[in-house]
Amino acid sequence: MGMKRKKRAPRRRGWLLGSSATQVICISFVLLIALGTLLLTLPISSRSGRLGVVDAMFTATSATCVTGLVVRDTWTQFTPFGQAVVLLLIQVGGGDPDQLFCAGCQTPDGL
Repeated sequence: MGMKRKKRAPRRRGWLLGSSATQVICISFVLLIALGTLLLTLPISSRSGRLGVVDAMFTATSATCVTGLVVRDTWTQFTPFGQAVVLLLIQVGGGDPDQLFCAGCQTPDGL
């Protein structure tokens, strides 16, 4: 009657490509905050040695969400490297962080 069709193997997608827009936004915020926390805990970021993980996470979260809350004074606590990290977190967080992670994602028709 008819030829038997071969079953295709399911296409493997990346861990982010099968996600909804809400999941992408949440994941991008979490990754950005985690990266900011890691960079702010480095000894090069602080003038007085290492910053605690909780303080670094609070500062990174506050900068990413552009709330302006700080545990320590940014000018006196952080070195120029740490100040640049905080500035970049504010810029990226205020500018829609999911754009960074979806920069290459386009619809099939190129829109």
